[in-house]
Amino acid sequence: MLSVHDIISARLQNPSLKDTDGERVALCLDSGGMKGAVIGGMAAEIEELGLTDCFDAVYGSSAGCLIGAYLLDASAAGGEDIFWRHLSGRRFVRPALTIIGGALNMDYLFDAVILKREPISASRVASRSASFHPLIANRHSGHAVDASTIFNLASQSDFIAALRASVRAPLVCGNPWSKIPDLWRDAGLYEPIPYQTPLAAGATRMLLLRSAPAGHVPKGSLNRLHGFAGQHLPYPLTGSRQSGRGAQNKLLAAAQPSSVKQIFPSEALQYSFFCRDSKMLQQYALAGRKAIRDWWHGSEASSLTAQSAQS
Repeated sequence: MLSVHDIISARLQNPSLKDTDGERVALCLDSGGMKGAVIGGMAAEIEELGLTDCFDAVYGSSAGCLIGAYLLDASAAGGEDIFWRHLSGRRFVRPALTIIGGALNMDYLFDAVILKREPISASRVASRSASFHPLIANRHSGHAVDASTIFNLASQSDFIAALRASVRAPLVCGNPWSKIPDLWRDAGLYEPIPYQTPLAAGATRMLLLRSAPAGHVPKGSLNRLHGFAGQHLPYPLTGSRQSGRGAQNKLLAAAQPSSVKQIFPSEALQYSFFCRDSKMLQQYALAGRKAIRDWWHGSEASSLTAQSAQS
């Protein structure tokens, strides 16, 4: 069976295969707060390699949703730089305020950064051949929902509203959201790794960009928040009482390697949801870029070359 790498390589050489090979390839971007800088680096490398249009759809949860939007806007470098240029320091990251719901200042993110310094165009995103699917959660059911089925993402106002909903994490981002209905919020507690939704929508292959190494466990208040979610939140899309990453990682462990490829960054760094050190955030992005280069130019590429030579 062809791998994700094989299919993307073939499409890169012959773009018409995207309409004829019978595959639906989804690029899925992980959540992770300030660890999103890793995903930003991965997305920027994918853009520079010219791979973006080889995907049929882009799915993102929370920070991954924002990075996916920048990627389809053809400005993935902006989505990479945003973390250390605009979000490092105390204006955005305020972990001491977690208990009152203000650890991440989303008003600053949108009003000062996304709407002014690093704008995203809904029309450019909508014009791409890969469709955009931000994941949000229904407050009552706890299920992840594809925001493209709720909002008109070709409209700039609806597009921004969907992005706001996608990063509205309870107990972290608070509730300063008069601009969106209270019904919608961050899907990160239910489907932090966009996996089940694209699978249910017909994805046959997935490239999952992960914001931390395999087995990474959040520390401190964030770990307690995940524990609370697992015990008290409604059933997630998995149908399991174990919300979020635990249930998803079990499903992914059983997935066929050829149909799902996960890209993890190096274990050499200390990854933090609330990192606000600009130099460390740059290291996150570089680790993400290297992970994509290693995958694209590594053993899978060598194997494909060898197979081509034999045939």
